[in-house]
Amino acid sequence: MLEGFLSSRHALQTLEVGCAYGFSSLFICEILAGHPGAHHTIIDPFQTLQYKRAGVQGLEKAGYQFWKLIEEGSEFALPDLCRKGAHFGFCLIDGTRSLTLFTVCVTLSATLMICD
Repeated sequence: MLEGFLSSRHALQTLEVGCAYGFSSLFICEILAGHPGAHHTIIDPFQTLQYKRAGVQGLEKAGYQFWKLIEEGSEFALPDLCRKGAHFGFCLIDGTRSLTLFTVCVTLSATLMICD
């Protein structure tokens, strides 16, 4: 489902809020692999301290190099991305539920998916 969804929208710049063990990150990067200009941005303030970098280690082991981890709270990272003029074809919010977060992600992204 996600593969068809991303492919049909030609989303090469993606954003994920919440990585944890990286299952969604791996899946998104697998879909993006081989597409010139593809980039996946991950916001997860707990990636090192709580998850011992499990999510990004999976991306590294898979050989993906077109991702960036922002290790700060989404309440800081998302407004910073807005100020920098970032735009994403797809945004996945995994775990955090906040009206402010939702509003900022809608501003940054053409398509928004919320998972619980």
